[in-house]
Amino acid sequence: MNTTTPSTSLGANIQTTTTHGVGHGRPTLLELIVSDAPATINGVTQSVFDGVSFVKNLASKDVPSDHITQYYESGNVNGSFDDDIWELYHLANDFSECPDVANKFPDKLKELQELWWSEAERNQVLPLNNQSGRFGDRRHAGGYSLYLKGRRLHYAYNFLGALVTTVSASIELPPEETLVRATFTATGRFKGDMKLWYGDVPVGSASIPFTMPVTFGVEPFTVGYQRMTPITPELTGKAVITEGEARAAMAMQ
Repeated sequence: MNTTTPSTSLGANIQTTTTHGVGHGRPTLLELIVSDAPATINGVTQSVFDGVSFVKNLASKDVPSDHITQYYESGNVNGSFDDDIWELYHLANDFSECPDVANKFPDKLKELQELWWSEAERNQVLPLNNQSGRFGDRRHAGGYSLYLKGRRLHYAYNFLGALVTTVSASIELPPEETLVRATFTATGRFKGDMKLWYGDVPVGSASIPFTMPVTFGVEPFTVGYQRMTPITPELTGKAVITEGEARAAMAMQ
């Protein structure tokens, strides 16, 4: 983030190129107005947010930033990370991230790899291999979720908060390990049929009259828990699937 301040008490036309993300805007504004973040809003307890105020960097371009670690998510990728190659760049000397210096500084690369996994766990990104039992892409104004409740498989599709369509299995899950599936067949423009399966046995179906023409936003696809507000009243809180309760594998087509 490249910022310039006008002539104020913070400084006179100071330009700074310290690295900051959007998440740092909130603590910066709170410091400027001399206010703490509210613990609750309308009775809802607020989550702890990341971010470092950069007010002092607006006052002087020579002051080092307090911003050490930048965490962010952008979209979501469901695939294998086994063959990915780690790269390393020295931002203080290489703002454009051109030469990869991973081979020159293997110890620093290892240190940052460990930090990456630590941040991924802290922000509930794991598991990367989608080994869990509930998945969904959801917002308070829409989304979808495949979940287990009452020993039955269910699929809920929330169209912009205006219409929720739920498909439920007609019978309970058998006691033995069972592969469950949900398949969607388009029947026209932005609509289709959803069918639920236990193995190769169809156990439920319904038509979904409206589907989103694009995505529900930038919040990533989640597996094993719900990250924001529920898309259906049947799921409350984070609705976490506990370890060993279920396993899931997904094929996106």
